[in-house]
Amino acid sequence: MSSVQRGEARRDEEMRRDWQDRADVVAGMTWLKGRISDWLREARIRTLAKRCLDAQVAGSKTLTRAYWEELVTEIMARSPEQVARLEQAKGLRA
Repeated sequence: MSSVQRGEARRDEEMRRDWQDRADVVAGMTWLKGRISDWLREARIRTLAKRCLDAQVAGSKTLTRAYWEELVTEIMARSPEQVARLEQAKGLRA
């Protein structure tokens, strides 16, 4: 193998490592984006649950039903990873 070929092989390996590093960063960002999305959804669920309860206490059946429907939609939209974390926290999953 000539010195030119070794140089090219080294450069190819450096490029491969660089692209792998970039892929690792993107994967980490995707994971973080998912966790942030789950956290924001849980915040919306808490807010809707409180609003639903407040509307019920105030005696507004229409508003209670509207908040309840939004609450159910948010709960059903949880990611499978978030459901697994919640189940594990409650001791329902190992």
